[in-house]
Amino acid sequence: STGSSGINAEYGGKLPKIKFRNPSNTNVWHWGDHFISAYETSIPYSLNPYTLETLGKEDFNQTLELKRLAAHFRIDTSNPESPRLVTAGFRRSPLLPNARLEINEYNWDMSLAKGNVFDVEGLTYFHDLAIIDGYYVVHKSPFITMNLKKAAEILSGITGPEYNMKLNESLPCQFIFLPKDGSSKYITIDLPFPFHMYHFGTSYRDGDHVILTTTSLTNEFDMSWGWRYWLSNMCKAPGKFGRFDINLKNGSVEYQELDPASNEFPCSHPYRHGHIGTKYNYMMACDEPDRGLPFMDVVKVNMEEGASARKVWRADGLISECVFAPKAGWKASVELAEDDGWLITQYYNPDEPNRTQFLVLDAQEVEAGPVCRIKLNFKVNYPFHGTFTPDVFL
Repeated sequence: STGSSGINAEYGGKLPKIKFRNPSNTNVWHWGDHFISAYETSIPYSLNPYTLETLGKEDFNQTLELKRLAAHFRIDTSNPESPRLVTAGFRRSPLLPNARLEINEYNWDMSLAKGNVFDVEGLTYFHDLAIIDGYYVVHKSPFITMNLKKAAEILSGITGPEYNMKLNESLPCQFIFLPKDGSSKYITIDLPFPFHMYHFGTSYRDGDHVILTTTSLTNEFDMSWGWRYWLSNMCKAPGKFGRFDINLKNGSVEYQELDPASNEFPCSHPYRHGHIGTKYNYMMACDEPDRGLPFMDVVKVNMEEGASARKVWRADGLISECVFAPKAGWKASVELAEDDGWLITQYYNPDEPNRTQFLVLDAQEVEAGPVCRIKLNFKVNYPFHGTFTPDVFL
């Protein structure tokens, strides 16, 4: 009622009309004959993979019911002979109690293999998902509850969505397990402490036992810029990489911090997500005690052994998200060791302000540093995400 009265008093009973732009700048990936760039709250764009020419908006043959596609995806190789692309789209209305989350699975020819739209109570934000046997997994951050008045302030430009992204310890913090077949109600698991997360690491299910790894942002997290360099206050609320062991039968949860460094953007083998026994994660990090920024370190974590087996390499400049490129290409879902591949990260040294490098590291010997430096004679802006494809476009 408070939200409604605020709308009536300030906006004449109507939500302000504003059109948000679609920069389509958060992630890119290749699947079938599609090369896709995606944002979070809009229809993605299709690009020409040879020239990078923008071809136009892409709705995957009108299969995006919510008319939006999130930046993150997963590749399901539980059947290695027929891998599937798993995408998600999120829509939240202040007029409705539930958010809507659309999760689709696509064959290589981009035909829809499976599609579900879930109504999820209290979900105010979505960015990434994990896939395990039988379930899609998302995280419910304990953010401020949205209402009409807050929505009107955002739509009118008085405030932005990011100012409502801060922890509220009175709200539930949960993992939500959405059944892949859509046949039963989803499972919610209450977590032992409040945190926000953007990204999952390695995750899998073995019977009733589920392991999920994440970078958790706790305590004083909000979206104020850290040093005008990072999109949150990482110096006050550094990201910590940890492991959740969950029993789906009785709802019990155990948490273990796996690495002491402030970090973000954990990545793992893209073709083994959800496979039982996967264990390696690679992160951009700040490996200095009591510091959250800047990110200058590549850290490799074995989730079975934690910090005792960590491997670290420090750059003399800033790095970005690591992308794992398996040496066996598509066959790597079943061939070679899990960490038999390359890590690729974008590198920038302020002493050379108009040049960017891409560094290539051996994922099995991260601490040895780059085996190759790709030096550009121009600067590439600091990115969000990148992905690997074994296909070549010449």
